[in-house]
This record gives sequence, structure tokens and C-alpha cells, in this order.
Amino acid sequence: MTSDVAILSPDPALVERATFQLGARQGLEVNGVLEIGQPCIRSHSTVWPLAFSQGSEAKSNVAYYKQVRLDWMSSSLKEGLARSEALTPRLAEALGPKGIVPAAVLAIDADRGAIVTEALHGTTMNKWGTHKFRNARAATTLQQLRMLGLVARHIEEIECPRQSAADRACETRHFGNDLKRADELGAELPLLLTELFADASAQVSYVHGDLSNTNVLALKTGLGIIDIGWNVRFKGFDVACLTHRLEFGTRAPARWRRRAIAAVLDGYGELGSAEAGFRFYRMQRLLRVAARGRPYAARRARRRLFEAMREEPRQAATRESGS
Repeated sequence: MTSDVAILSPDPALVERATFQLGARQGLEVNGVLEIGQPCIRSHSTVWPLAFSQGSEAKSNVAYYKQVRLDWMSSSLKEGLARSEALTPRLAEALGPKGIVPAAVLAIDADRGAIVTEALHGTTMNKWGTHKFRNARAATTLQQLRMLGLVARHIEEIECPRQSAADRACETRHFGNDLKRADELGAELPLLLTELFADASAQVSYVHGDLSNTNVLALKTGLGIIDIGWNVRFKGFDVACLTHRLEFGTRAPARWRRRAIAAVLDGYGELGSAEAGFRFYRMQRLLRVAARGRPYAARRARRRLFEAMREEPRQAATRESGS
């Protein structure tokens, strides 16, 4: 079996199941077919747009078929895909009244790494660059970021999962690499990181896994969320990664980065039991920037790390948003 997903084609049985699900959701005739469009090849997956066709009429991109590269498949990823069918509708029910729409799962084959989701018709948010934070757009962008904080909270609270061996192995493997980076910087960083890892391990939850601008669509009535991973991580994973991206992955001025981070944390609410996980993942990301980032970003990350060592636990989020 080849690992090059680009030469694979969608599973006809999965496409057929998706056709019937679309018929039920959108009132389409079941004797129609889903026509497979040109694939979009990504680093770890291939996505085919599917258009529903009946007679001479066709609806563009009513669904997307995603196939994960075979050499990217893992037990943790398969488990996340398997959870999607049951958990995504529950998330949609909770977030729908707030104007947030997760892409519906139409068909899934977790063992093969394939999933078909309903298309959401909106505008990709692209990168949160300077233009997103200019006065004309600032209010809209900040409200969208509050909504993303709320998404992170709802995914965590949908139910209390049990962390599988695959999920634990993933966390432990990354933690070992983080400790090596912390040792290079010295001081008390390794000890603090170990303590946070131990505290965070007691509070696990489901997470999106990549709650970034690339997986968010601006809809006419709110936000659309795609590619929910449903993996198990420590609580606080999504909000920590999102605020880190806003601090180190945007070209916006510092004052706008602070407002953006504050908006995410405001939408998420009190950290509570997610505090240890939030601090752990925040330090983990800072360590990576300090080790591999550009000189200016690396210096800023090191400064943030040593600030974090002096913080009282409940000051972490406040400093993140207001310093």
C-alpha cells in the first residue's frame, strides 16, 4: 500500500453514504449523485470537493471528502475521527443558537482516515494580519475571536473523556522534547514545566486540535468551524495555542495583539480547571519559539518564559492578555 495519498481516489461507498445523508439534511433527491472535483493536495491530506448533481442542475461544493495521508495515520488520529460522528452533532446543537456552525459529518471511515463533511459557504479568515485589526474591521474581528474562545470552551465541556494510550503517548513524547529545550535555557524551567505537566495531566478534555484562522469561516450569520480533530489533550490546549498564534503569528501592532488575546480569553471565560494546561501549553509553545524562532521572536519568547516563571498561577491569563 502506497503512502502517497495523491494517487488515491475517494471511496465510492463512502461517497454514496454521504449522498444519502445530504439528501436527508438538505432535501435533495437521493437519485442524484455527488460529482468528485479536482483534488487539493496538502502536506498531510488530500481534499476533494463534491458537487451534488441531478440532471442538468448541479450545486457546487456541497461537501468535502478528506483523505489523510497514509503515512500520517496514527491511532490517536483514528480515534478522533471515530468520535466525530457522535460528538459533532452535539456541538452543533450547543453552538448553533450562538451563530457558530461546526461542519456536519456526512460519512466517515476512521480506519482508512477518510471523512466527508458538509460544505460551509463563507469566507476564509486567512491570516490575522494587520488589516484585520484596523479600526474598520476591529470590532468584527474581536467578536469573532470571542466566539472562538467560546468554541474552545464548549468542545472541552461536551463530555469528560478518558485519555487513551495513543493520546498519552503523544503528550509524553512531546513533553520529553520540551524538557530538553527547557534544560538548555536552564534556571528553574524544567522543574516548573514538570510540575505543570503533572497538574495538567489530571484534567483532560476533547479539543479541536487546530483552532486557527485556516479552520474558521466567516459566515453571513456567524462563524463556521471545520476540521475538528476530537483528540484528547489537557484542558486549555486550544485557547493556549490560539492566544500564542495571536501573539507570535500576526503582523498586528502589540496593542492589537493584546486586545485580540483578551477577546479570546473573554470568550473562553474563567480558566478554572484548565489553568494548569493553559500554562503548560503556553510555556511549551514559547520554548519552541525560543529554540527555533527568528532572532527577535526568540528573544521575546525567552523573555515571556522567564516572566512566566515569576507568575502566580492565576496571573498567567491576565499577563497574556494585558502585558
